[in-house]
Amino acid sequence: MTLALPHEIRLVDNEFVRSHWDEISELLTSAFKDSNLSAGFSPERPAQHTWAEMHKPDGGGLKHAVAVDSSGRVLGAMFCLRTNRPENETTCDVGWFFTDPTLPAPKKIRISGAMGERVNEELARAGYDAIVTEIGTDEGVRYLSQRFGYAPAPLPDKKNRWILGLRTTAEYGVSSNSEKKAWKSASGQLARYATADIAEDEVIIDLKVGLQRAKCGPAGDTLQLGEGLYYRSSEGPPCINHHCSPNGYICFEDLTYRALRDVSAGDELTFNYCTSEYEMAQPFDCLCGSPNCLGRVAGFKYLDEIEVERIFSLLSPFLKSKVLLSCPALRRGCSADLPS
Repeated sequence: MTLALPHEIRLVDNEFVRSHWDEISELLTSAFKDSNLSAGFSPERPAQHTWAEMHKPDGGGLKHAVAVDSSGRVLGAMFCLRTNRPENETTCDVGWFFTDPTLPAPKKIRISGAMGERVNEELARAGYDAIVTEIGTDEGVRYLSQRFGYAPAPLPDKKNRWILGLRTTAEYGVSSNSEKKAWKSASGQLARYATADIAEDEVIIDLKVGLQRAKCGPAGDTLQLGEGLYYRSSEGPPCINHHCSPNGYICFEDLTYRALRDVSAGDELTFNYCTSEYEMAQPFDCLCGSPNCLGRVAGFKYLDEIEVERIFSLLSPFLKSKVLLSCPALRRGCSADLPS
């Protein structure tokens, strides 16, 4: 069948989705028939979930980005954009993102890009800092991570949860914590220092800002977030130096760098590279002076079970999953913290 051209992206309400439901539900089920979202996933789940959302009270703020051709045929959609942002809510948990699986690849790419840009624009305008969604197919993971910088941020019950920061580097300058860190050079090495007291678990750096998937493999300025998934951020972690007993850590649920304990003004900001990097591209000798100092830092792959147990709570979900294979004894003691 020849498709009518061109396509357009519309921001529609629940009534539009309900009136086109037969068409949309068939496309949704077809688009996710090969999903690897989770064990026991059913291709009917996206349609069932979306239909249920269409019948919840939404206060007039629930919108959906829908791609249609000039004849009105639905070509793709991203559901559940809460454009009336609740006070104090900074992350929008959106619904399913799909394109018609029968479309030629170039057209799917164009439509996906246009929908993604429209969604990002609308939710940034609403005041959100980030978007969270579950990505159910390998094709979706490849495209959204490479095109927009979506990064894995899994939870125990949502292993395919991904996050995208919406703030730009320029906008980050007005962050409440922007005055609490500064670049300095110490012994010829660039580092970051606290310029004010920082409380335990306080967010110091939003790593989602300017986050993009790196096209290369591991490098000295990348952050590993999954198997073969490396990212660069305009805010870090480059020049946040390693320490075997650091004062900061990465919260992988929202991709922020936080204080592991109270930090005093003038303290260097650090984190343990082995909590994110499976195998370092550039191993080095550590001179941190901590009683727990590894001496040689080469990545999680080279840690013994005692060290893995010591830092387990700080590990990325990706590295915690490695514990299932490499540390069976530790797995039994920490199974509640492991992603399902």
